Amino acid sequence: MSQEEVSSENISYLNPRVFSILAQNFPTNNDEVAVPDISSEEGNFLRVYLRIKKAENFKHVYAINNNTLHCKVPPANKIVKMYKFSKIFGPHATQSEIYNDVVLKKVTKFIQGINCTLLTYGSSGSGKTFTLQGTPTEPGIVPRALEYFFQTLPALPSKPHIKPTPSGGIMKLSSSESAQERLTVTNLMKHSGDPAQHFRTYSVMQQHLKDNPVGVIDDDISDVHLSVWVSFAEIYNEHVYDLLVTEPKRGHPRKKLRMVYFNNNAYIKDLQHINVSSAAEAYFLLRYGLQNLNYASTAVNDHSSRSHSIFTIKLAQASDSKSGVSVSAFNFCDLAGSERLKKTNNVGDRLKESNNINASLLVFGRCIHAVRDSQKLKNSQLMPWRESKLTQLFQNALLGNESISMIVCINPAREMFDESQHVLNFSAIAKDVAVERQQPIQRLKINKFDKDSVILEEDLTSSLEELHNYLAFLCNEIEQDGLNHTEYLEHITSTYKKMIENTKKVWENTCKDVETCIEKHNQELLQSSTSPIKSRKRKKMSVVCIDTSSDEENQVPNKTKEKRKQKGSQELQKQLCQLQMERDANVVELENLSARNKALKVDNEEYQALQKERKELETQTVIEEDILADLNRYLH
Repeated sequence: MSQEEVSSENISYLNPRVFSILAQNFPTNNDEVAVPDISSEEGNFLRVYLRIKKAENFKHVYAINNNTLHCKVPPANKIVKMYKFSKIFGPHATQSEIYNDVVLKKVTKFIQGINCTLLTYGSSGSGKTFTLQGTPTEPGIVPRALEYFFQTLPALPSKPHIKPTPSGGIMKLSSSESAQERLTVTNLMKHSGDPAQHFRTYSVMQQHLKDNPVGVIDDDISDVHLSVWVSFAEIYNEHVYDLLVTEPKRGHPRKKLRMVYFNNNAYIKDLQHINVSSAAEAYFLLRYGLQNLNYASTAVNDHSSRSHSIFTIKLAQASDSKSGVSVSAFNFCDLAGSERLKKTNNVGDRLKESNNINASLLVFGRCIHAVRDSQKLKNSQLMPWRESKLTQLFQNALLGNESISMIVCINPAREMFDESQHVLNFSAIAKDVAVERQQPIQRLKINKFDKDSVILEEDLTSSLEELHNYLAFLCNEIEQDGLNHTEYLEHITSTYKKMIENTKKVWENTCKDVETCIEKHNQELLQSSTSPIKSRKRKKMSVVCIDTSSDEENQVPNKTKEKRKQKGSQELQKQLCQLQMERDANVVELENLSARNKALKVDNEEYQALQKERKELETQTVIEEDILADLNRYLH
């Protein structure tokens, strides 16, 4: 392939102005719409917005005063907690209000060449996915952003001439490569069930968005090449997958992607970026990826996402007359809902998914907490970025090098109060994080023609990345094993206790039934044996009979009765033997349960040993980082 990468000064050639749109999509001065000032959007802190889901008993627990949320702690409602946000959207807020106040300014900045990230965070079933995607009649912020973005850009070429690279540069495409890139969308449409349905859905959305404001570019950009690219990734059980690939053959697992670093920026290696020329194509890719996303039913949400999803739009700009290029990205991240195991009642695969979701969100919160503390104390401390794939991807944004905002969603139902409090506490920490743009680290340049220097730098960089990745993997595995082992131990212990209690009750009831049966049979035998004797005595006392029969004939009835008695006693003996066998089997089962309980105790001891090993690994990590720091100082 004749691919040529261009990497020079980062310059954007687009500077849109926001206007409303007429029926023919041509702006005039009379149609200007009042929109928030773009220049004053960010301030010095991470913007955190709150959206409250519709609920009947909202005012019983929560109250809104400007941008402050008052929470009345049940059941007495005497304790009131307060949380401040950049803006609060109540239960009756529309999708349009949220988009205009939160996203519109960011899309304009994205067109101007600034990287943007928007996160949605909240408990399961709080409305995160609805906020991002919406419905055909109530489009979410992603379809609205796509419509504004493509309506603002000039007509894109049918085939792309440039493509962004992971290093931040631009790659020039030949005519054959350009045609091959366009075939990707066509192939996905062939493998999709009904692509026309997605296009029809987006057409309905466009009818509801036709009166929304769009941007206008007044500058002459006739010599500027533009191309738009879309990617869709999923982080499921701490593994990264590409959602824009065809399903593998039956029996074959999905391909796992790995994280790679370039100039301290993490990106997903081999993640597919697909060229799109319209908002409808981008929306089709969004729906195609959502079909491959992992969903499952829990006790809290019937259609709960079991992974984090990142939908990314990239805009590449290059000019024929100027040397500067621009590659900007807009990340829409739908974080999986934080869950409490007591509420979701998850077991098996759902339990493992919940543990991984909670673990990654825990690391995400620790990173934000560490950034906040580091900025307040004005010191540098070790951030746990590499303990989770999610924090590795958004490390650059959380450090203030990108425009980043967060929409926090809560369910105001009283039964979800504890989950909502956890989300609100997390958002309070995130709001205090400063997002001032940081200066890039200056490094000594190595002569590219000196092969030894280049090889040495590449080897050291790859070794450092491998050590960090392996250490993060080990820490995550140990922590995950601990969570899984604790949950499994509690589950098995409670299950065996119930089995032992049930077996005990069954055995006691069986023994009582056997004793009752034996007593009943004994009484019947006694009655049957004593009744003939009494009757004979009564006959002798009252009447004198002349018996002419022989003694042998009198002995026949007595022998029959004795045989019946023997037969009844034999049946009782058989029942007793059967009950004794059942009792022995229950005793064996009890012994097996005791042995399993002892094995669980041994597993607990092994878990404690793993925790000790983890501490030793952390200590070794500090030593390795000191050595690597010395190596870096030696090189630079």
